[in-house]
Amino acid sequence: MPRTAAPLPLRLLLALFLAAPCARAGLETNLVWRWSNPSPFGMPIAALTEVPGERFVAVGDFGQLFTSTDLSAWTRADTGTRRWLRAVRYFDPDGNGPEPRRLIVTGEAGTVLVGDADASTFQFVDLGTPDWLEDLAASTDRLVAVGDRAAIHTSSDGVAWTRSTVDFADWLRGVCWRPGGGGGLFVAVGENGRIASSPDGLTWSRRPSGVATALNRVSPLANGFLAVGDQGIALLGDATATQWRRVNTGTTADLFAAAQEIRADLPGSPSGASLVAGDGQLRSLLSVLGQVLVTDETQAQRPAPAPRAPYYATHWTGTEYLVGGAAGLMLEGFRPSITSAFNWYPLDGSPRRFLFDILPLEAASTNVTATLVDGAVAYQARPGTNRFHAAVGDGPLVLTSDSGVDWDLALVPLTHGGRVYLGAAGGPGGAVAVGSSGTIAFSPVAFETVIATNRFTNGATLLTATVTNHVNTLGIAWYAVTNTTGTTADLRGVAANGSTYVACGADGTLITSPDGTTWTAVDSPTSALLNGVAAHPGG
Repeated sequence: MPRTAAPLPLRLLLALFLAAPCARAGLETNLVWRWSNPSPFGMPIAALTEVPGERFVAVGDFGQLFTSTDLSAWTRADTGTRRWLRAVRYFDPDGNGPEPRRLIVTGEAGTVLVGDADASTFQFVDLGTPDWLEDLAASTDRLVAVGDRAAIHTSSDGVAWTRSTVDFADWLRGVCWRPGGGGGLFVAVGENGRIASSPDGLTWSRRPSGVATALNRVSPLANGFLAVGDQGIALLGDATATQWRRVNTGTTADLFAAAQEIRADLPGSPSGASLVAGDGQLRSLLSVLGQVLVTDETQAQRPAPAPRAPYYATHWTGTEYLVGGAAGLMLEGFRPSITSAFNWYPLDGSPRRFLFDILPLEAASTNVTATLVDGAVAYQARPGTNRFHAAVGDGPLVLTSDSGVDWDLALVPLTHGGRVYLGAAGGPGGAVAVGSSGTIAFSPVAFETVIATNRFTNGATLLTATVTNHVNTLGIAWYAVTNTTGTTADLRGVAANGSTYVACGADGTLITSPDGTTWTAVDSPTSALLNGVAAHPGG
C-alpha cells in the first residue's frame, strides 16, 4: 500500500455532529464524529486479520482500527494514537492457546501497539526510530516486524523488541512466516527485489530474486512462498525460499497484497488459488500441471466480478477471501467448489469517490394525506419544507441526505460521465454544480407528480381514495447546462446570492448567471487559479 494513498478519508468523510457545542473555556470541544459515508468506515485498509470464529480486525491511517464479529457491524477501537498503522497480527506469547492472546499492530515511526484480544485496551510501545514498520509476521513464539532502512525487529511478547543486524540496506515492505520442517521459516521482501530468509528472525540470509523491482508483500503457500511487487511482479518461491521464479500476472500495475485459498475439497493438496491484489487489480493464480493459470477477477463478463479499485490487503478466512482497499472498500470472494469461479460482493454499497463540496438546500412541498373519518374519506394538505444537504464529487457524483447519516444517490446527466463536480451552491430557482472542463449542472425547483391509491374498509364497503402529491426534485434531479461562455477551464467554486450565481476556476476564470442556466464570462484581474468564491451581504 503506497503511503501517498492514505489521506483519502479526509476528503470522503461526511459525518454527523452528535455531541454538545463548544465549551467556552479554552475553546475546547467534545465533538464526536461517526462515519456516515462510506459505510461502515472510509479509511484505506492497510491490513486485515482475524481470530477464527471470534472477530475480524482492520487497520489503517491516523491510528484507526476497527473490529467486527460478523463483517457487518464494525466498532472503532480507541488505539490512543494518530500514527498510521500498517500491519496487524494476533499472537500468543505464552504458547498456551488455543486462541491467540494479544493483538499486535505496527506502523509509523517505530510504532507498536499491544492490545488485548478484543481490542478494548492498548499499550503504546515506541521503538524510538523514524523507521516505519511496514509489515508484521508471527510464528508460534516470535514476532518479526520489518520496515524502512532494512529494519528488522523481533520480540517474544510484543513489548520488548530487538533490532537484528543484516548485511543489506534495502527498505523492507513485507514479511511472513511459514511453518514447516525444522520449525518454520521467516521471509522478508523489499525494494530492489530484496528477499531474505531466517529460521528464527535473528539471523538472515539474502536470497536471489532475479528482479530489481520493489517487492511489496510476501505470503506463505502450501508448498512455498508468493511475493508480489511493483509493475505486476509476482514470484513463486520454494519451501526453503532459495529458488524463485517469475509468474506472468498479465498486468503491469503495482501489486500490494497476496494470500492463498486453503480448501479441503482439493484432490491431493490443501492449496487452492492464490490471490494477488493491487492498483485496480485483483487476480487469482492457480497452479495446474506445473503451469500457473491467471484469472482477472475484475472482468466485466464474469457473473459477479470484483470492482476495479485500489486494493491493499487480502485475507483467507478458511471459507472465503476478504480483500480490503481504498476508502474502506471490503470484498467477500467465495466459490462453492474448486471448479467454480469466484463470486465477489462488496460488504456494503456505499459510493467511495472523492467529494469536494457540500451545500444546504430547502425544498418546499405539500403532503396530501387521506384518512377515513366518520365513514368517509377525508383529505388533508400539509405544506412543509424539507431541509437537507447535497454533496458533489468525482464521477460525477451527487449524494443527498436529510439526516447526515443516510445518503442517497441523485440523478446526474449521462453526458457528464467521467467529469468531476468541484463546487456547488444553491441560488435563484435551484442549485448549481460546477466542475472539470467547464462542466455545469443545474437542479431546478421542479415538481413531479406522484399518485398513490389508498383503500379503506367501512364495514362491508370498500372505499378507494386517490392521492396526488407533487414532489420537489430540487437536489435530486440534475441536468446538463451548456456553458455558453465557451470556457473549458476547470471550475473550482460557485456561490450565489438572491439574484446571481458566480463561478470561478483555472486561469482566473470568472463567469456569472442570473438563473444557473445562462452564463456570461466576466473580465478577471488575474490568471491565477481561483479555488473558491463566497457571497456576503455586500457582494
